[in-house]
This record gives sequence, C-alpha cells and structure tokens, in this order.
Amino acid sequence: MPVEPIAAPPPIPYVVGQWVRGDRFYGRSAQIAEILRGERDLVWLLGTRRVGKTSLLKQIELVSGLDPEPRYFAMYWDFQGVDSAAELHLNFTDALLDAEDRLQELGIGVDEVTADDLFVALERLRRRLRSQGMRLLLLCDEVEELLGLQRADPSLLRKLRHALQSRDGIRTVLASTIRLWALAGHTDDTSPFLHGFTPPLYIDRLTDDEARSLVSQSHLQPEERPDIDDETMTVIIEHCDNHPYLMQLVCKRYVETGELEEAIAQVATDRMVGYFFSVDFDMLNTTEQRVVRTIAETPTLAREEIKERMSIRADELDSHLRQLINLGFIRHKGGDRFALANYFFQRWLRGMGADAAATDVQPDVATAPQSAGLLVELKRRKVFRVAIAYVVVAWLLLQIGDIVFDFLEVPNWAGKLLLVLLVLGLPVALVLSWAYELTSQGIRRETSVDDRRD
Repeated sequence: MPVEPIAAPPPIPYVVGQWVRGDRFYGRSAQIAEILRGERDLVWLLGTRRVGKTSLLKQIELVSGLDPEPRYFAMYWDFQGVDSAAELHLNFTDALLDAEDRLQELGIGVDEVTADDLFVALERLRRRLRSQGMRLLLLCDEVEELLGLQRADPSLLRKLRHALQSRDGIRTVLASTIRLWALAGHTDDTSPFLHGFTPPLYIDRLTDDEARSLVSQSHLQPEERPDIDDETMTVIIEHCDNHPYLMQLVCKRYVETGELEEAIAQVATDRMVGYFFSVDFDMLNTTEQRVVRTIAETPTLAREEIKERMSIRADELDSHLRQLINLGFIRHKGGDRFALANYFFQRWLRGMGADAAATDVQPDVATAPQSAGLLVELKRRKVFRVAIAYVVVAWLLLQIGDIVFDFLEVPNWAGKLLLVLLVLGLPVALVLSWAYELTSQGIRRETSVDDRRD
C-alpha cells in the first residue's frame, strides 16, 4: 500500500531581522511620498534600531524604477564599516556595481563613471544621469559612520557636504539613529554638515491600516495568508504599538506555537529584544531618559505632573516630549496625558528599571552581538580580508620557500618549520585584526560596532 507523502507545513511569511522590499514590504507610504515627491533634496530619515530604515531605502530604490516616467535613478549606498575616505570610496564603487544592470539599461557603463577619486566619480554619475533627463537619488544607510570619519579626516565631511548640497541633480537621503545629531555641532568652512537635512523625517510606528496589512500579510494570496483572526490581530497590534519589528516577531512566534500568550511571553523575555531596547534607550540624553522614567512610574501621566516631578521648564519639556513621541518611546494618550509606547518596552523598562540598563541588561548587550551581529562585526573589522590576504601570502611564501630551499639545499625540516610558523601565525593575525585598526592617525585599538552603529 503506497504511503502518502507528508505535506510540508506552509512557510512562515513573517521576516524578522533582515531588510525586505517588494511584496514583503508594508506601509511607509507617507515617507515614500515625501522622499520621491516632496520638495526637499536633503532628507534625514531618523529612527531607532530595527524600525525598518534599511527596508524603506531598499523599497524606494525598487519603486522609483517602476515609475513609467522615472524622475530619479535611485542608488543604495551603505556606509557600514566605513572608517576612512578609501573605504567610503570603495563602498560607493560597490553601490555602482550593484546598480550596474540598471545603469546599462540607460546606456551608462560603470567604467564611464568610476574614478580614483570618490567625488569625481559622483560628479560623473550626476552628469551622465542628467544627460538622460534624470536625477540621482542617493539612499545612504548607516550614516552614523560619518562620526568616525569626522574624527579621522575632518576635511572629508566638508567635501561630502559640498558634493551633496551644492550640486543640482542630486537628492540625498541619510538614514541613521539619533547619534548623527552629533554632527550638528561640527562646523566646516560655512555651516554644520546637517544644515539642510533638518528637521529630520522620522520613521516610527506604522499607521493602523498599515499595521493590520502587515499582520494579515495582505500582499499574499488569500490561501497563503496566516490564520489570524481579528481579535488576535488587535491584541498583537496593541501590544506592539504598530512597531513593525515587534509585530513580525510576535506573529512569527504565534504561527510557530499556536498560542498567543506564549508568543507574547517569548518576545517579552527575548534577550535580543531587550538588547535593542537597551541600545536605543542609551542613545537618549539624560533629560530624555528622565522623562521616560518619570512616565513609566504610572500607566499614564499628565504633562503638568511630569513638569512638576522633574522641575523642568514647560518649553524644554515639550521639546523632549515631541522628540520621544517621534522616536516611538512614548505615546500621546489624549488630552495632555502620555504613556510608554508598547507593552514590551514597558515591561523592559519597568521590570528592569532605569538602573537595570547598566546591570541586568549588560549581559544581554555582551551576548547579543555575538549571536546576531558577529558576521557584521567580523566584516567591519576586516577579519575576513585579513584571513584571505594571509592565506594568499602564506601560499606564496611556501612556493618561494620550496624553490629557494631546494636551490640552497636547505634541510627538509626548514620547510616544515616554515609551514608550522605560518599556520601558527594565522590566529595571531586574526586576533590583531580584530583588536586593532590601521588609520590615517596610525594604529589604534578597535571599538565595538555597537558604539558606532544603529
């Protein structure tokens, strides 16, 4: 009797921890319209970690090319791992290569615009696109890396600012966390780097309709959508406060377990979620952290009560409240009352307290990058490049040694000794590449990626 094959379970449609675009992308219609149709040519896209900044840039790169009469040629430019002018140039060249097929469709070859100088290449690309009646739309991600470049080479930011702000035919989007505010205080020959990019365009929670669309996976065919009823959907959205990363994570756990309470409990105790909350909270200045702590003391708190408890001026408090709302830390609850944004952030902050961010959360900070961002950190510290270069050089040395040792009639043990030394040297080279970096200011100790990135 033939055995019927066991049907494979349907794939889980929710994507957690990586960027998406196309049919997997939901929401952000207001931000997309502002970037593609707005009047500003300098846009700073500001948000916390895991809120979807990279996905938004990737989606804009996609949809800008679907316009029947495209106005822009969008190019995604990743600043991740950039610590020198040469690295910034290399990442720009990588962006050109990623866009090579689309450039060829316009009759533009990558070799026509590449150059030994970043700003020459950028100008060539601008001119060639302009001859096609199009403007360059630069979608710059992980722009916090400019803070390190400012310290290493202050003149670079001046050149970059002039290239982005003083040329017709370029629209630039910078995506980052609030760390980039530090550049507002850095001036070059005329003005701060962020002049023209402020006020920022905030990216935070989805609208209610966008949130329901994401949870229901409305872009899929009806038979492919997860079985989530309206009541369950409402609970998920309310607990996550329309935050896309949290909603995808809760939905994924719910589909896996079939139990909503269990899914919520798993996310609430997820170390990675706590790690992201800790990093985002630490980015706030001291006063903003105090505002959040004060609001956390009760389910909701009126503006006047916050003002009295903190002994703060009304205008200063209002400024901090607006910033915290825009970043998604707190929510306006009607009237003049405010509350923490979502259930998971409430639980993290109230359960661990403000001081726990420096105690209980620290083990998570130490372990989370190892489990989720190790490959990113290895790439940023150029460990892979060092390993490949070391193997190539070691192979060449062995080949040369084999020829030279044979010619000089050196004993066989010398070749074996060379091989052993090269093998033992590999881990030493990798450790040194992890711990130190070569900069224009000499060799200096490396810093963790979590001190520099979103």
